[in-house]
Amino acid sequence: MTDPATAALPALKALYSTVAATEIARVIQETYSLGAVAFCELIRRGFNDVYDVRFQSGQHCAARLAGLRARGLANSAYEGALLAHLQTAGVAVGAALPNAQGALWRDFAAPEGARTLMLFRWLDGAPPRANLDDVALMGRGLALIHEAGETYAGPPSRYAYSLEALRRGGLARLLAAPTMDDAARSSVTGLMTRLELRMAQVPELRQVTCHGDCHGGNTFMASGADGVRVAGFFDFDDAGPGPLSYDLAVYLWAHLQLTGGAVPQARSLAAWEAFITGYRTAREIPPADFAAIASFVSFRHLWFMGEYASRVPEWGMVTLSPDWITRQIELLASWETLQTPPV
Repeated sequence: MTDPATAALPALKALYSTVAATEIARVIQETYSLGAVAFCELIRRGFNDVYDVRFQSGQHCAARLAGLRARGLANSAYEGALLAHLQTAGVAVGAALPNAQGALWRDFAAPEGARTLMLFRWLDGAPPRANLDDVALMGRGLALIHEAGETYAGPPSRYAYSLEALRRGGLARLLAAPTMDDAARSSVTGLMTRLELRMAQVPELRQVTCHGDCHGGNTFMASGADGVRVAGFFDFDDAGPGPLSYDLAVYLWAHLQLTGGAVPQARSLAAWEAFITGYRTAREIPPADFAAIASFVSFRHLWFMGEYASRVPEWGMVTLSPDWITRQIELLASWETLQTPPV
């Protein structure tokens, strides 16, 4: 409803809007056959906005209103079909729920443009954190995602993790950022050139269905009724085909970028060993793919920086302050000699 006090004022276009939880509750109640919504609140905003949704029936869900990303349209058809496939294969995932028309997503008009709403099964639990047994189960769960992904035959992904895609996306957006000066652009371009030369010497790598963001925070550990611990995976909006090395590198990257160096701390090494050991209980990692993980740590960080660069119009230039850029370039430089920690 238009506010009469502002109806006559000139309009301003928004780059990013936060949709009220009451609106999310309304459209879910109108478009899903799940009964009345008893509770709906925003959990967090970021690349996407996520809401906690609870129905009077007791059903608990997570609603995600996709943000507008520089890469393009939401990967909804692929994500929804992949989650359904993984769930059928026995992988614990927060699968998407169909609305009253049987669709797994629907677009809605927001001030900045069309945004995609999806509703997912709620996963109880918490990230594995320092529990190494849970970390190992997460590693095994990622292997099961890769295994089940081999038989996926649904809609293709809009996006992939090829080296060219990483260069065209993350690097291009980073170089175009208004806070990047010529010295920073030169440093980043030189790093990418050296990384690509190194990758040119690597034999063909195994391709998998990547989760794309398995850093630990998108996995919830919970105990079933039988007391058995289960790793449940969510946040598949960055899923897509790509190198096995990349999907494994994300977890190592998460530890290295937090500690700010090229030498993993003892706690990080223990977690890395548990993660890889758990993965290998379900699926092998060829030697060439394992060795390439170290290089993909840098590719992951360049992707990460590019994603932040793409948000400058919404979050402001402070997101990519010159000091922050300098620290990231120093971190990337320290990783040029990084070797995949042996397990």
